[in-house]
Amino acid sequence: MSDKARPLYDRVVVHIRDNVDPITEEFHRPGEGRENRWFYAHGQLELLEKAKSKAKNAGLWNFFLPNRNRRGAFQP
Repeated sequence: MSDKARPLYDRVVVHIRDNVDPITEEFHRPGEGRENRWFYAHGQLELLEKAKSKAKNAGLWNFFLPNRNRRGAFQP
């Protein structure tokens, strides 16, 4: 891994450890045994949105998307 990528990787690891791992079991529990596993069970979206919000606040959401300026043009 490059020295440039390492800080981002470390931040992702911390986010997963602090915000994703603790809710994983709680997230999956409502969906267990459901006939249609392709839809969210009650409470799952709320947990997902909380983790997503924390990722966004940490600058860890959609960082693979290219940068765009205000007019929507891609920037290097």
